Amino acid sequence: MLLKKAIETYLDYLKAKERSKETIRGYGQELNALSLFIEQEHNGAVYLDDIELKDLEGYLTRQKEKGSSAKTRSRQVSILRSFYAFLFKRDLVEKDISQKLESISYQEKERTHLTPEEMETLIENIDHPLVKTATITMANTGLRISELCKLTLNDVDFKKNLIQVRLECYHKSAVPNCKEMR
Repeated sequence: MLLKKAIETYLDYLKAKERSKETIRGYGQELNALSLFIEQEHNGAVYLDDIELKDLEGYLTRQKEKGSSAKTRSRQVSILRSFYAFLFKRDLVEKDISQKLESISYQEKERTHLTPEEMETLIENIDHPLVKTATITMANTGLRISELCKLTLNDVDFKKNLIQVRLECYHKSAVPNCKEMR
């Protein structure tokens, strides 16, 4: 099977498993970059059987040379392992060469958050009323920007102080109205 076709099959599998759109987009972007790299190295379309460990290592080395952080490359290794595990389970490859990739360690940065005083200062200095309202809403609810952008007045119950958050769904029958309370 051609690498490009295998990537399409894998992304379809992720959709069927109801992975988020962002996960599918990220995996697709990464695997397509891998495909482009390997096709350039092999001067044309590549079959799965033609890919060797040195191709995957070469891709990761190129990413490092382009300035990808250790955390990003660690994620790339994880995506490659997930992809190859899928291929191996489906008997599309004879062996899972990704297991021989060395893990990439990195120092996890501690997340920093604004103090209540800093948040108050930030909000006071926002002039645009819509941006100010959005910032206050996210600060007080924990909503993500993408969730806030999908919010409508029908999703807000002012009497019960509840907000209904819309989730991304691929199979609407599995999640009625594609909504969930948070």
